[in-house]
Amino acid sequence: MRRAPGRGRERAERRARPPPPPSRARTHRPTAGPRRYALRVRAQGNTFRDDGSQRSTLHEVDLRVRDVNESPWLVDARWKPEDALDRTIDENSAVGTPIGAPIQSHDVDARDEHALVYALEGAGAAGLRVSRSEWEAQLEVAGALNYEDPHLGHTRSLTLVATDTDFDGRGALRARAAITLVLGDVNDPPALANDDVHATDLVIPRDVPQGAEVASLATFVHDEDHDALAYTMVDDAEGRIAAPLFDVDGQSGRLAVGTPDM
Repeated sequence: MRRAPGRGRERAERRARPPPPPSRARTHRPTAGPRRYALRVRAQGNTFRDDGSQRSTLHEVDLRVRDVNESPWLVDARWKPEDALDRTIDENSAVGTPIGAPIQSHDVDARDEHALVYALEGAGAAGLRVSRSEWEAQLEVAGALNYEDPHLGHTRSLTLVATDTDFDGRGALRARAAITLVLGDVNDPPALANDDVHATDLVIPRDVPQGAEVASLATFVHDEDHDALAYTMVDDAEGRIAAPLFDVDGQSGRLAVGTPDM
């Protein structure tokens, strides 16, 4: 039989070619429990056999990686500038009013968005709460917020804490983010300094001369904003007009007898 031309040369070229490079590690899809990887490693030396091939050894390694709990993190606190968690809201805002944008969170170990529990810490958290929506923590008004609060003031510091679930027995892990809340001042209505004080508490003798001062309304009224108050006489609940029996100074609140006919 006649041999095809060039076939012997091809076989010679094949023998002269270097062996293939070492195979890359092969990974298998993890199953329940620790992730398992089957690694196949080929080690080649610099020595050659008589036929020109390199000496090599093939090893198989069974690698198992056990999952451990990793700390959650808050996106704004990790990726944005330090003032990203600054929030502002007006005092006296209604309960449930959201304060600023939601704060994003994440946990690589979490099976679902309910794996994180949020809480607020610090004296500045008074009157506040945090609600959860998927991977978001929303700061909300939970009580009275007073710009003029003598103890807390209008700039308050608090901490948002995200706690994950302990699934490996090593304890739950937490992520913290510092928040600065600034209250906006709004005009508060004046109010009685003492709820027990009423006009009926004033007892005036009938012989008080006209123009005599019987009371100073400024002592009965308080304004948190320290605004200048204006005083006027109005009808009582039964429609009876107090003037002209009394005169009131619109600026000082001085109440005086307007007529001697009491």
